[in-house]
Amino acid sequence: MNYLELMKKLNEENKGYIVLMKSGVFLTAIGKNAIKLSEIFGLKLLCITEGICKCSIPANSLDKYIVKFQKSRYSFLIYDYNKNGFKDNNENYKLISRIDGLLNEENREHLNCEECWYNKNKRVKTLEKAMQILEEYVKDKNKNE
Repeated sequence: MNYLELMKKLNEENKGYIVLMKSGVFLTAIGKNAIKLSEIFGLKLLCITEGICKCSIPANSLDKYIVKFQKSRYSFLIYDYNKNGFKDNNENYKLISRIDGLLNEENREHLNCEECWYNKNKRVKTLEKAMQILEEYVKDKNKNE
């Protein structure tokens, strides 16, 4: 089972909890959990795949976020992921923290996929096209500031 499939499975098994998975240097949430985290903490949403948002926080900030999670009063589950598995566990994931509180009742898996810059430009095949898209993005950003 790959990382995204595992995240979907854990979200389904733990309805109402905001599930985050540590992989590498980030803790990531997907779908409705990412949307709720974005709303609570102002985190930026990106597409992990078509129709599913994700957001991440740096793993080295977990101590600070644990306090924020508790203050938010929502329920959280934080898992560690290791594609090669853990010695003390037959799975490639394990629960590292649990905070009980309010349940996440968000139903949306994504926000405005048609408007998402990443989604509109994910099939860039040449460096020249990528540079053109980046230049347009920078111009638009500078115009809006």
